[in-house]
Amino acid sequence: MEARVGSQRKVRKRDFNKLFKNIRAAFYWSQESRNSLAHHLTNNGWNVVVCPSEADIAIADDCQPKDIVVSGDSDMLIYDTVETVWRPLSRGRFLVYELAAVMDHLSISRAQLTTLGIVSKNDYSSNLTRLGISANYKIVKSLEKTETDVQKLIQQYLVHSDVVCKNPSATHFQAATKVFVHRTFTAPDSTIPLHTPGQEATAQDSAQQCGAVKDIFERLEVLRLQLRESKK
Repeated sequence: MEARVGSQRKVRKRDFNKLFKNIRAAFYWSQESRNSLAHHLTNNGWNVVVCPSEADIAIADDCQPKDIVVSGDSDMLIYDTVETVWRPLSRGRFLVYELAAVMDHLSISRAQLTTLGIVSKNDYSSNLTRLGISANYKIVKSLEKTETDVQKLIQQYLVHSDVVCKNPSATHFQAATKVFVHRTFTAPDSTIPLHTPGQEATAQDSAQQCGAVKDIFERLEVLRLQLRESKK
């Protein structure tokens, strides 16, 4: 973005989107702040659960029939224990997903919906090249609808004529299967430890992160002034 402004080229929307993404990635929510929020919620009558890994796994594992999950994470639709998802919108509004109605509209089974979520891009596995959600939907819909075993449906998917030509690895969707079917999570890279309750970044790490964020905003202010001058 600095290069575009410096050369007086138009700043595009995608430049801002990339910038916002990097700013969000720089945010660090300290364990002390998390504990403070948990303490505040507990004192106000909320039940707080500290999860050893991803919160959505714990939510899906705890979900009972007729429960409603309030989440903006579309991955919650993949878990077979989830029946209803309320996605928060602006001004206190919610977009309601009744999974039974979703499956009826798409003409697929619960196992097929979970399979579709696993083979498409999610937080744990990527989709195969040129097989996005639309293409995968057509493939998954053609699979055996009476099959209730998601892992068997994934195997059927891997040998489908539109998929096998991609030479997919038999373990390509293993990470997503562990999460959405078995509701267990392991770090994709054993050299990168998972954050667990009680872990805390060092003071040096926190200082570096704060410094990086401060530097970003200082540079943004310079860009803002340059853009203002260029419009005069």
